[in-house]
Formats: sequence, C-alpha cells, structure tokens
Amino acid sequence: MKNKYFLQASKRLQDEFNINILDDVILGMEDRVILYADISHKENITYHVIAGSLEMIGFEDHSSITFEQLIAYFNYDNKYAEVGGKIEHYTNVTEQILDFSKETDVTFPIITNHQESWLKYTAGPIKGNLSLISVTITNVTRYYEKTLEDYEKMHKDSLTRLFNKNTLDYHYGLRYHFKDIHIFFLDLDNFKSINDTEGHDAGNKCLVQFADILKSLQHNYNLFYRVGGDEFVGLFFGDESYIKSIAEEILTRVRLICTPSLKRQITVSIGIIKGTISENLIVKADSVLYEAKLKGKDRYIYKIEK
Repeated sequence: MKNKYFLQASKRLQDEFNINILDDVILGMEDRVILYADISHKENITYHVIAGSLEMIGFEDHSSITFEQLIAYFNYDNKYAEVGGKIEHYTNVTEQILDFSKETDVTFPIITNHQESWLKYTAGPIKGNLSLISVTITNVTRYYEKTLEDYEKMHKDSLTRLFNKNTLDYHYGLRYHFKDIHIFFLDLDNFKSINDTEGHDAGNKCLVQFADILKSLQHNYNLFYRVGGDEFVGLFFGDESYIKSIAEEILTRVRLICTPSLKRQITVSIGIIKGTISENLIVKADSVLYEAKLKGKDRYIYKIEK
C-alpha cells in the first residue's frame, strides 16, 4: 500500500497541530502551482490548475494555461542563453517539456510585467491514465541568484566581463565547422611596459577600455574572449570584407586609448585566419599575430588557412 501512513499522519497533524495535510502540506506551498494536462493531442497542450495560482509563477490568475502561453514569455536574454545560444537554449527547454516519454525536470526564465522569473518545471505521467501528466511549476527566482552568479563566473573573465578561455573552447567546439569561420588573435603592443612604468591598475584600466571596444563589436555568434593577460581571441563568421572592417575599426578605436598617467597611446596587433579545413585555427591565428608584431605592430594581417 503506497500511502499506508497517510491517514495516521493526517489525523495527528490535525489533532496536535491543527494542520490540514491536504491544504496546508501537500497543496499549500508558496510559489508553486500544481496542474494536469491531457497529452493525447500533443499539438494542443493545456495545463489545468489543481492547486495554487498561476499568479505565483508570474501569470494572471486563470484556471488553465496553454503550452504556447507558458513559453511565449520565455526570456531569451539570460545567462545560459548568452553562453549556449538563444535559440539553442529555447529549443532545449521546449524539447524537454514536450518529451512525454520520461519525467521532466527543467528550469527556465520568463519575463512578465517587465520582471524576470525562473521557473522549475517538473512533470510525470499519472499512472491511472497515461494520457495525463501531473505538472508542478515552482517560482525559484529567489533561490537561483547564486546559481546564476556561479555560472557566470565559470564563463566570464572577472576584469573585462568578456567570455573566458573555457567558453572559447566550448564555442569553438560547437562552431568550428560553420561557414566563413575566422579567428582573431589580438595582443596589446608593449603592454608589459605599461604595467612596469604605471602599475597594474593602469594596465587593468587599459584592458577594460580595450574590452569595451571588443564588446561593442560583438553580435550573435561573433564574440571575443580574454584568454590571458593582454591576449584576446575573436571567433567570427562573415565574408572577408566584413572581417577586415572589424579589424580596421579595432585598430582605429584602440589608438584613442591612452594610459592613465603618462598618456601613452595604446595600439594593438591582430592576426586573423580564415578557416578552410579548420585545424588548430587558434594556434594558426597566433602565428599570424606574431608576423604582425614582427612587421612593426599596430596592424592586422589576414590569411586564409592552407
């Protein structure tokens, strides 16, 4: 018997503590709504409220909500999507929710009333009728802040707020086979002398200003990463003229940066390689950067992988 202690626990809670086991314990949790849905028509899933209110998870108080209404408020601009890709994150969440072959446990963000909330969605079959599922959606926003903070620390450089080498390796592994892939390898010229003569605080200020330039040129999958010290890598996709225009803009805007105290002009050298077979592109871009340094710095060199 699955619930052989239920009546005993129910009576004791009522007699000793004046607690109703159904209303106060099973159905009474805050920030949670319990629903059921008929999945026999998968193209038209509607969740019907059993307990709680949709208001607890950021929606208006109704007796039901469709899958389309639930997912319509998906927040694409979240920290997971920033790393994994907006469409990829949305697709992963929706596929998990609509996979009725197993129990589901997925957390995702929504935006309602200009406020972000994180919802933990769990679902499983109702054994008495396998065309039905029971669903619990819990607003876990207040518990999720530390998780998001730790996730961002894993993927971003603490000084510049650009993505770090770990994220570069992840993105490169996902996208090295994409059409028109280019790798930028960037290195500030004579950076060591800035730290030596003006101090590390001055050097850090220059790095932050440089990173701000790079961030302003990012778009979709075209991203820059700090891989260490004053070394940065760009993973970009586009034709040759677009890639060269990005390099020219970086050179021009970096020349406007001056060190805090001695007002020394900053310059950068850039090696760019276009992938054809995409083998060790980052290493090859680093070699092209070295050529740019040897030719006088403050320039870029563009090459096609052979």
